Amino acid sequence: MKKRWIVLAVCLVIFGALAVNPTLASQVGQIFQDVSAHIGELFGKPVEDTQGLLDTRLCYFRADQEKGTLVETAANDPSQLMIPAAYRDDYNWETVPVQLDGKTYPLFDKSRVSGVVDKFASVRNAGEETAYFRVAFAVEKTDVVNRLMHFTFSGDTQAFEISPWKDIRINGREYRMIVYSYLHPLEAGQVSPPMLLQAVMRKETTNEDLAQLKSDFLQVKVMSIQADVFTEEQVIDGEKVKVQLSAKEALDMAVPLREDFNPFR
Repeated sequence: MKKRWIVLAVCLVIFGALAVNPTLASQVGQIFQDVSAHIGELFGKPVEDTQGLLDTRLCYFRADQEKGTLVETAANDPSQLMIPAAYRDDYNWETVPVQLDGKTYPLFDKSRVSGVVDKFASVRNAGEETAYFRVAFAVEKTDVVNRLMHFTFSGDTQAFEISPWKDIRINGREYRMIVYSYLHPLEAGQVSPPMLLQAVMRKETTNEDLAQLKSDFLQVKVMSIQADVFTEEQVIDGEKVKVQLSAKEALDMAVPLREDFNPFR
């Protein structure tokens, strides 16, 4: 009997070290955690061996706008260092369309603001099985985050079904959550289009603000399932055959977005 499993890859993601400009004296350290947890067969007893388990993980890219490409980054890449931005007082955080690798993204206008951190968050299928996945992003609802942090997210509805923002609680704290459901199979070795794109910290950020900014103000959780497990019987030309469910059908079955959906609990 074919083994069935669901893997939840849990990632707490912070935008590198929150560094300071020369007028600030404090520095908030980087926290990065990447945990993959195998929770057994989806419809039966737990699987004992771990060979071939889904291995889906977040990966990050920055924009090289001069070359028009995305470049993969490591956690310690200097480009991931977040500092209070520089911009004119009349800047309204508008975005401009930027072409990268043949796709258009809404990015902050680098001619009008500096200090933006590119954090193009994608999912890489590093395993051997084709995957379907959902990714939940949760941004803490605090005065500091609301006043001082700006984010850009992808609006690519050809690649993703994108949920509305929803209020949730994580460990007793208030967050806003958005969920991206990838509408296509992610084959072994493939990288999905990005979802989260950029983040920027306002220039009026102070030491006191940084002291209140918790390290997990942004949390991300990847929920991936093995695509070929999810099939249904159909009659084709008079014969019963198994047909693979679409990504949306399978994810709605395995990881349904109910009213009380909160993968961070």
